[in-house]
Amino acid sequence: MQDESKNNIPWMESSSSGFEEAISRQNSVFSREWSELTLVQERRNCLIYTGIRYDRRFLIKALRPEHRTLTQYQLLQQKEFRLGVSLNHPHIAATYSLEEVGGLGECIVQEWVDGATLNDWLKANPARNVRERVLNQLLEVLGYLHSRQLTHHDLKGDNILVTRNGNNVKLIDFGLSETDDSVSPTPNDIKQDIIRTGFLIKRLLPHHYTSVGRRCTQGKYTNISELQRALYCRKQFVRAVPVIISVFLLAAACVLFYAAYNERNAEQNEERQMLETVNTAFEKHHSDILQTIEEAELMSHEEFCTKFNLPLSFPDDALSQLVRRQQVISSIAQKGFSIRDSIMDLYSDDEMKQSQIFEIWTQKTAVLVNNLLQE
Repeated sequence: MQDESKNNIPWMESSSSGFEEAISRQNSVFSREWSELTLVQERRNCLIYTGIRYDRRFLIKALRPEHRTLTQYQLLQQKEFRLGVSLNHPHIAATYSLEEVGGLGECIVQEWVDGATLNDWLKANPARNVRERVLNQLLEVLGYLHSRQLTHHDLKGDNILVTRNGNNVKLIDFGLSETDDSVSPTPNDIKQDIIRTGFLIKRLLPHHYTSVGRRCTQGKYTNISELQRALYCRKQFVRAVPVIISVFLLAAACVLFYAAYNERNAEQNEERQMLETVNTAFEKHHSDILQTIEEAELMSHEEFCTKFNLPLSFPDDALSQLVRRQQVISSIAQKGFSIRDSIMDLYSDDEMKQSQIFEIWTQKTAVLVNNLLQE
């Protein structure tokens, strides 16, 4: 290994992502020497430690003791380091150096992330908006990798960390994983990454992007941009559904209101027409009564009795003029009842209107008779 990999240590600068644990301990020694080396995980090909240097915690990946002298594993380690150090993205755990760590041999020094794997994070049932943000960050970092002609090849919940502070994504393990096939001979084939993303979508948002997740697992999307557009369109559609329903309900309410308004207008017009028919007929009836009274007053006693089927013994003195008028009104009123009944027949299917006609006609007749008898 060349000396450049052991010197020029970029991890001395603060990470722009701001996810490292800031360790401030009283009486601590600001030293470049490693301290508190702690084994946190054993894998098939490597051992994972945490350690402190310059009062900051780092992740240290060392080859297993039985592999440290084997060229095959040394080359894989160097390949992982070159890949990691070439990546610069806020949602990828940063790789800082490849250097000798006392007692552990050549090690890759990486950003230590204070968080949980996606699998463990989901057990806490985070809110939907947080899940969507995690998904968006995951798609963003995958888009970054694919734009560099790189693929992860081992995309799963255990290789995605979510920080405790802020719930931000950190993608890890691009090199030595539980199996050696994590380094693919076809780095430009992004299909497997996208298919595995579909399964992650189903886990992150199982009830919101079902159709998109299914199409993703079926390999229907050729790149991350297509997948992002599909998710965006689905999200906009879901957002639009309440608006569409509201517009539909409003339109339905307007139609019902308009129908009720027209029905009410039709009823009012029909009632108005009925009243006009009754009033017109009664005015004609009133006119006929007045004309008959005038004609009766000019008739001789014999003519009057003959016209109204009265005996000739009917009184013919001045006092009988009132009786004569009463007889005329009574005779003509019977004709009025026939007119009333003919109008009621026009509304034979509406008992309410028939009742109204009967009542109106009766009231008008009573008023008319009273006025005529008082003249």
